[in-house]
Parts: sequence; structure tokens; C-alpha cells
Amino acid sequence: MSRSEIENPVIFTTVVILISVLFSVFIQVVLLPGTLMIAVLTGAFIGLSYTVVYLYHQRRQSDLAT
Repeated sequence: MSRSEIENPVIFTTVVILISVLFSVFIQVVLLPGTLMIAVLTGAFIGLSYTVVYLYHQRRQSDLAT
């Protein structure tokens, strides 16, 4: 994946949510006795929350630099 694809907020958000969902499913379904639906919802929420905070921080840093 090139740097220009990572800088696209839609692609970045999708990748972060997918990684979070996979990690959450692994932890909750494979290691702990959890359900798949709760794991997917938890991973999606964590990924979306992280992305919103990260993109806000990046935008704020770029505004301060100019």
C-alpha cells in the first residue's frame, strides 16, 4: 500500500476498522468465550473511535504547523 493510499481518510478508516475487528474477533472468540457479533461490534467501535481521534489530531497538527 502506497503512502498516498494511507493518506486517504476513507482507506485509512477502512483498514483500521478491519484490523480492529480481526483483532477483537481473535481475542473474544478464540481466546475468550465471547460471541462473534459482540466481537465485530466492539472492533468496529474501537477502530472508528481510534480513526476519528487520529485524524483530528493529524488535522490539528497540520493547522498548527501552518
